[in-house]
Amino acid sequence: MKSIKMILIALVIPMTSSWAGPLQEKLDARKNSGKRPEEIKKIMEDSLRDLKDSGIEKKAVSKNMSLPKFMVGPKSISDVYKDGPVVVKFFRGSWCPYCIIELKEYKNLAAEFEKANCKLIVLSPDTEKENLKTQNKLGLPFKLYSDKDNMIAKKFGIAFKVQDDLNAVYKKFGIDLDSNQGTSKHEIPMPGTYVANKKGKITYAFIDADYTKRAEPLEVLKECKNN
Repeated sequence: MKSIKMILIALVIPMTSSWAGPLQEKLDARKNSGKRPEEIKKIMEDSLRDLKDSGIEKKAVSKNMSLPKFMVGPKSISDVYKDGPVVVKFFRGSWCPYCIIELKEYKNLAAEFEKANCKLIVLSPDTEKENLKTQNKLGLPFKLYSDKDNMIAKKFGIAFKVQDDLNAVYKKFGIDLDSNQGTSKHEIPMPGTYVANKKGKITYAFIDADYTKRAEPLEVLKECKNN
């Protein structure tokens, strides 16, 4: 019982140490840092396979399309990108250690994005209160926006319902989607990343059903500079 608890803690609690290398190297190291019980591993692998088989990646908004219309706080996204390129970044929630690692990378590059006159629009289905807690805990210099009920993620075609057996695994990990999101819908987004130019055209898109795969922030920054 003790060993299972240690495994669950290793899978859920974000790593605080930092090391050199691209984001994906850090995510892969995280992925390989703990050994899941076989029954949990099967549920997670089956869920990922089902998500990929659903065709969600192909149906999602992609490169060369226009950004969907949505509000960023009191402003329309069109009022944001008219002043320069934007990054629209979705993350699953404060409970996801891969998302935390990714957010830290964007924190490290925040000044570079600002120099490139590129706005970071970072969204999760967490409540505003939960997002603010994450923002303060990580010392992020950019705001985390609450995408209530995944309404924006749905416009991008990247939101999906967490399967019941996977949600049960999450609960074993101490993850309560109901509490984090303020709803019992159990929906989360694929952690997609988009770059759009001043006309709202998407010039870069990274969409992968595998939540351990993410866009490299340096590539995203490079695309911003090209716009």
